[in-house]
Amino acid sequence: MVGLWGILSMGRVGYELTNGDLREFVALYVYTLIAHGGIVIEGADDGIHYWRAAPHYGEKPEDVAHAVTAEWIAQGEPDIPGYEGIAFALPSYLDSPENRRDWPKPKVELPA
Repeated sequence: MVGLWGILSMGRVGYELTNGDLREFVALYVYTLIAHGGIVIEGADDGIHYWRAAPHYGEKPEDVAHAVTAEWIAQGEPDIPGYEGIAFALPSYLDSPENRRDWPKPKVELPA
């Protein structure tokens, strides 16, 4: 899973992109994720899962890339805090234990 927040951070901080270069980076990144089998996911509100599919962005990679980028631009091109907004994953992630709120997390004993 990769969030839009991480893509933006990588473009802005990692590659020092701005304006049109950053917009193009975001669009191409999203296009590539979708073209290779990814889907858009958003926070789930069912109390069971963390994420759910967000099919309203489209199905074709170019449509999804345009819709996601256009929405972000319309919001004023903000930085997005981690784990907020949309993300991208393979469809199998939605049914994985990691996407369940009741997934038993391992207990880690910390030194005193």
